[in-house]
Amino acid sequence: METPAQTQGYKAPDIEVFKGDSDADYEQWRIKAVDKIQTLPSETHRVQYLRSKVGGNAWHIVFPYLSTVQNADEFLQPLDDVYLTHDRVSDAEHRLFGRDLAQKPQETVAAWQSRFLATINILNYSEFQKLKHARRLMKASLAEKVSAGGKADETLNEFLSRARHIEQWSSDISLGSSASRTTTTTTSNRGYRNPSARPTTAVRSLQEGKITIYGRSRDQINRLAKLGLCFRCGRKGHTANDSSAPCKDRPATASKDIIALAALDAMDHQELDAFDLAAANATEDALGYEDTAEDEDAQSVHDEPEN
Repeated sequence: METPAQTQGYKAPDIEVFKGDSDADYEQWRIKAVDKIQTLPSETHRVQYLRSKVGGNAWHIVFPYLSTVQNADEFLQPLDDVYLTHDRVSDAEHRLFGRDLAQKPQETVAAWQSRFLATINILNYSEFQKLKHARRLMKASLAEKVSAGGKADETLNEFLSRARHIEQWSSDISLGSSASRTTTTTTSNRGYRNPSARPTTAVRSLQEGKITIYGRSRDQINRLAKLGLCFRCGRKGHTANDSSAPCKDRPATASKDIIALAALDAMDHQELDAFDLAAANATEDALGYEDTAEDEDAQSVHDEPEN
């Protein structure tokens, strides 16, 4: 019996992008995807088509395997492992309480977050339970830092956003420390310090905490990280390193134009403590940005690879 793909003149309808959302039906999407790629002439075309039809959290699941994928079956296998199960709830609970879902030593928050959300979103857990498991599975040192700046009614998204900011801040500080070490030279055999080596002005500024990144002081970077704001533009909802950040191709916003940073100079410590996230939310209005449809798309949909 002929399959639909073998029927002369048959052309399967295009399929939607699968993003791994909690309400997405992977099994139905997979059936349509397999039906569609059977009409394509080669495995290369099939893999390219599937790549264009995966986004969101699901994209982060397949991304680590792209360099070794040989055919459509290999492309779909990581998605099958996560989304194609007979009992999704039981399997999700098994992964949640297993060891594989814990953040790995060199794994970024963004990569771990995709794996974590793909599992936790299947379960009908309260926000409190989701946060509890996120803290348990995140690297202990990072979870401690993120939890220290939290609030009583914090959501999982706020927690994860602050984790990405703190990770970025820690990375920036590490880069500064690494840069300072390059100014010291040693002989190949004796390990003597070169007395003529002197830190550059930029390195001294990093060492002394005067400047870290985008011309901001360490206190300003700490302030942005605490409030979950982007280090480049001072807005919420993304980090400066995010590929879809709306400020990616814009110059850094001056610190004086970011309300949360202006408050550092204008208020004493007691007043600053009273300057909460509600005031930080007003930062976007002060910047004078007008969100375009392009910006909104960039924030909500991952950049799909070219075919």
